[in-house]
Amino acid sequence: MSVQKEKLSYINNIRLVSLFITLFSIILILFALSIGTASYFLKQSNNSLDKANELSDIRAGISSSLDQLRVARLLLIQAGAANRISDHEVFKSASDQAAGRVRASQKRLDEYLARPDKLESESVLDGEILKAYADYRDNAILAMQKATSDGEFEDTVTLESTLARQLDEAFSVPVRKKVTELTKAAQDINLRAAENAKLGYWMMAGSFVLSIVMAIMAYIMVRNVILAPI
Repeated sequence: MSVQKEKLSYINNIRLVSLFITLFSIILILFALSIGTASYFLKQSNNSLDKANELSDIRAGISSSLDQLRVARLLLIQAGAANRISDHEVFKSASDQAAGRVRASQKRLDEYLARPDKLESESVLDGEILKAYADYRDNAILAMQKATSDGEFEDTVTLESTLARQLDEAFSVPVRKKVTELTKAAQDINLRAAENAKLGYWMMAGSFVLSIVMAIMAYIMVRNVILAPI
């Protein structure tokens, strides 16, 4: 009878050990799950933020292209005025700065058009932007540069106040449309990033709480089954 009791006790102890191993394994898995899920969603959140920053850079680039041409117009007016009074130093400085602004504008536009992950649906608006830019640059800015170099100050002022302003507005329309699209896309990405981060934190918290509950259950079983009889 005593041998049978010892045998039953031995079997129960084995079962108890197996149960403890299972419980602690579950706890470890839950901890690993909490860390893994949090890391995954935080990584997704960081990727979304990187994409949002990329869109912000693209938005700044196309806006800068427009702004650079506007500054070039003002510099050409300054250069024309200086040329009229034979201030060659100011004329050369303003003309060089204007040419630099035009090159910078072209560079920012090229960077915008060469942006990564460009969608096929964006090609129509990109075409409108490119056409409006070429009209603005060739028919207004370059014409103002020629008038300034030729010493035709009145023609420079006339071009700036009429054709240049019209073409500026024509170029700014598709640019504003694109900036609005990019702003909305960046806002949507930021919203998804915040949701991913929030979900990751909640899953991490849930797994952590569940692992705590399992640890408490294991403690209660140890106390009642092992410690209480002692």
